[in-house]
Amino acid sequence: MNKSVTTGIAVTIAAGLTILSGLWHGTISHRWQATPSLLDAVASLESLPQEFGVWKAEHSFELDPEVGAILQCSGYVHRRYVNQENGQSVQVFVVLGPPGPISVHTPEVCYSGAGYSTQSETKTMTIEGSDGSRDQFHWVNLQRDEDASSRLTVGYGWTTGDQFVAPDSPRWTFRNAPYLYKIQWAAHHTPSTTASPRESSPDDPEVFQSFVRDLLPVLRPCLSRPSS
Repeated sequence: MNKSVTTGIAVTIAAGLTILSGLWHGTISHRWQATPSLLDAVASLESLPQEFGVWKAEHSFELDPEVGAILQCSGYVHRRYVNQENGQSVQVFVVLGPPGPISVHTPEVCYSGAGYSTQSETKTMTIEGSDGSRDQFHWVNLQRDEDASSRLTVGYGWTTGDQFVAPDSPRWTFRNAPYLYKIQWAAHHTPSTTASPRESSPDDPEVFQSFVRDLLPVLRPCLSRPSS
């Protein structure tokens, strides 16, 4: 993937988060204190490996301070990982903060302000791990105007430190959580000339499932469950 395309993903995600600040400003107040358990959770999240399987982090992104303040973000990891075998690039953002701001926004809303529209229904997928875990995520295809090269698949889900889930009403589901993680990943569609029709279909998340399937075993140890 060329540099201009990967830069475009970063700009788009940043634009989506900035738009969120306007939508969210003043809608929810939340008492948010840096407890020892929260500080431990931040440190643990930041220990996410730079390399796992065939994936290697080639760039880390800084979160805009204004956006961080709106999200009441306590910690995050925002990186672009590249598959060292086929060059596929996936940008992943894992954020930790209070359940209110972390739970309410979705890519369908945030990306629309950057000129993107949905190209598919929002669907749900379950990823089964070799350890018997079952993590659930929403995913959707987005595209800016008629520009096919801008087509993205974006996936997202939430967790309190255990398995990821994708509820229809995350704000209600996590209303009593002391803190919440959200994962969101985005990747451009880059059909390979050697890929099968199933693998290159823009409505098939298999290529993105492979990234998440590789990521989860190394991400899970970096997540902390709130102490009771």
